[in-house]
Amino acid sequence: TSSFLTVDSFVSVEVLGVVEGDGVVNVMPLETPIDDAELAPGDQNKCLVIADAKQVETKSSFTRWKVCASIVMIGVVAVLVLVSLIAAGVVDNILKYNNNSSSGGTTASVVSAETQSDLQVLAELYELLNGNDWAINKHWTSESLSEQQTTTQDIVVSCNSYGITCDGNQRVTNIRLSNNNLRGMIPSSIGRLNHLEFLSLDGNNMSSSIPTEIGLLSSLSYFHLHDNILTSTLPTELGMLQSLVALALQTNRLSGTLPSELGLLSELEVLRLTKNSFTGFIPSELGLCMNLSVLALNMNYLSGTIPPELGMLVSASKLWFGANYLTGNMPNAICDFRLSDYGFKELHADCEEINCPCCTHCCYDGISKCQKMEE
Repeated sequence: TSSFLTVDSFVSVEVLGVVEGDGVVNVMPLETPIDDAELAPGDQNKCLVIADAKQVETKSSFTRWKVCASIVMIGVVAVLVLVSLIAAGVVDNILKYNNNSSSGGTTASVVSAETQSDLQVLAELYELLNGNDWAINKHWTSESLSEQQTTTQDIVVSCNSYGITCDGNQRVTNIRLSNNNLRGMIPSSIGRLNHLEFLSLDGNNMSSSIPTEIGLLSSLSYFHLHDNILTSTLPTELGMLQSLVALALQTNRLSGTLPSELGLLSELEVLRLTKNSFTGFIPSELGLCMNLSVLALNMNYLSGTIPPELGMLVSASKLWFGANYLTGNMPNAICDFRLSDYGFKELHADCEEINCPCCTHCCYDGISKCQKMEE
């Protein structure tokens, strides 16, 4: 005859049964005892259930029962937990990357979506700037790679990669890859590195333009791309870099006019644009960069006159205008400040084209180095 077990409270009574509806176990009497060893681990729809003897109702006497019930509820709970983790994004935020430690091991870390995004940008930078040919690319790729060309799946970048520095939250703050044989183009995705403070890619062979997305780097303080073969014009979006302290773009092939938006860089201290192909006038808005210490515009194709607003650069120590097509007189505001106790230490100009009684150095056609004037 059948017996029924309602699982409410628990004591040491064992029965053999099958889960039916509403948590009730249908208990079937056994003609012969069954030892524990006869229940193979992992048998489907079987488990050990300990139930209160008072909850077991039976129509026949018995001396020994084995309880086995389905563990469906346990499986359901496990599935619900997994679904919750996926919904919360925890599973997606597990990123395995090779830290290329001395032991050659691989570290698995749970990182934020922002950190994942930063590392993805670095992977794109490695690919677009021909990372396989870099002079040093330590910890940018798997150590187990062959000498064949690396694919994107082989890039294993982390905060330990050569030239990369991260903050305590594993956000990229520094990229220092100067003189490292970089070739190609800067990825537009670099604008996603909103914690980046220092970007130094100078002394390489990059031949692309500066992406407009560079203006999204709200934390960028030092931007060094000098001594490359960059082309095209300066993006006006540079004026969005409100934290920028130094902009070094000298010795490239940049052209076009200087954007007036450069005058929005209130924190700017160093602006070096020497030895490019810039044309047009010097924007008077540069006089708004009150913290500017070095303004190097020499060796370009700039024309017109020097704006008097540059006399407001009371923090400046060096103003270089030589080897251009500038004409006229050096503005009185600049000369007055130059001759004051706090004036410029160096003021360079083409003295044959510009009347400059206050210049410290005069530049002449055919002479590469400007000549220092006697006091």
